[in-house]
Amino acid sequence: MRSVLFWLVVAAIGVVNAALLHIFEFVGVEGANWLWNDLIPTDQYRWLVIPVAVVFGVLLTALFVLFKQKRVVPVDVTLMDEIGEAPSTLKSMGVVLLIGAASLLAGASLGPEASLVAFSAGVGAYVARQKRYAALKQLLVLASIGALLVAFVHSLGMILIPLLLLLQQSRQQRKKVSLKAVFAVGVAGVFSYLTSLAVTHTTGHEAVSVMPTLSDPTFLDLAIALLVGFISALFAVTLKYLLRGFSVFSHAFMRLSIPGKEWWFGALAGLVLGGLYFIGGRTVELSGSVGSQLLIDTTATYGVGALLLMMAVKILATAWSSATGYRGGLVFPSIYVGVAFGLLVGVIFPEYSGVGAVVGGVSGIIAATLGSPVIGGIFLVAALPFALWPAALCAVVGTLLFSVVHRQFQKTATSAK
Repeated sequence: MRSVLFWLVVAAIGVVNAALLHIFEFVGVEGANWLWNDLIPTDQYRWLVIPVAVVFGVLLTALFVLFKQKRVVPVDVTLMDEIGEAPSTLKSMGVVLLIGAASLLAGASLGPEASLVAFSAGVGAYVARQKRYAALKQLLVLASIGALLVAFVHSLGMILIPLLLLLQQSRQQRKKVSLKAVFAVGVAGVFSYLTSLAVTHTTGHEAVSVMPTLSDPTFLDLAIALLVGFISALFAVTLKYLLRGFSVFSHAFMRLSIPGKEWWFGALAGLVLGGLYFIGGRTVELSGSVGSQLLIDTTATYGVGALLLMMAVKILATAWSSATGYRGGLVFPSIYVGVAFGLLVGVIFPEYSGVGAVVGGVSGIIAATLGSPVIGGIFLVAALPFALWPAALCAVVGTLLFSVVHRQFQKTATSAK
């Protein structure tokens, strides 16, 4: 009986994660697009993005104050960083989702995945609070995250990521991975996948596409993807450095002895974000899930200067959003930057334009942003159609080469000091 109950719990974890993903994306991602682009005419009156961002920045602060949460917290630079911060009570899990959705509605230049990963880890941690499952906490957390990732990119291949993490933990603890653990991760992933299909079939709502629509690559595209992947990893490093720098500013501001500093900080966060959106244009706004495809569909309208500006603004807006307390992840914004860079390569070198440059840009920055080429490779293989795998993997190789060069540069700089 206990064995049957365990598998029912694992299946329920998969169902909850998939259903929650659809609800959260509908409210946070599509709701933000409706709020900013339909309800408020920011397309017609571009200057509106500044006061709107300021007002929403202050309202977000009100939410932090209401739930007695710190707005400025240590920043997470990889998606997996959220695992160690899992809430373990229903109230804390609800607060994570509420603030995450409110951040997206407030205009954060971030994706929904960070809040969802934190909640998903919390689901596993909450189940493990039951005495009979206390010893299985790590397994349940990873199974829950795996279920979320499956729904996130619409692929059962994402099960490999929690299995890889499970193998790493087992090696650290000098234990073998049991078949029960493998099947638990698999069952949660399968039920998540089936639930996601059911939700899409019943409601017509599809989870937000992680990758834009692209054509099949040629052999030349593979070489281009390798080179572009190498260069695009630099943007991921730049984003992380900016994120840490803005975080230092945010923490310094919150240490000031100013009456109502939380409210002033919320207004400042919104003012800068709105200003960046005004400069960069509509495509850089919000998570980037809509902007990435919009960039591809309207490539002919952008020149070198425009694409460089949009890339710079998106990187700045993303780093600023995360460092100033908006909750969200770096995956969708990174995809936007990768797409923009791929298109930039095509504008500068028309003979090399095409899918290789775009896939190289997206894959390179995603692999670097996720903090692990292996996890990045799994993510890309799961998210992309089969025809794009070679180009994506070439870009990952480019990212690996960049990481080697970057580490050597850091060693040289340290030795010089």
